[in-house]
Amino acid sequence: MGNDAYLVPTDRVDAFRRGILAAAEGVPGLRVEVTGPWAPYSFALQPDPEHAA
Repeated sequence: MGNDAYLVPTDRVDAFRRGILAAAEGVPGLRVEVTGPWAPYSFALQPDPEHAA
């Protein structure tokens, strides 16, 4: 199982959804779930402890 997240400009959301769903169509065992929008902090990473101030 995989889980991906993408930041997509607002004016490209519909095309992105159509493209993802079309690419997954007919692929056995593949389930695609498109959700969002998510808050931008959902894409932030925790600081690396070795490089934290």
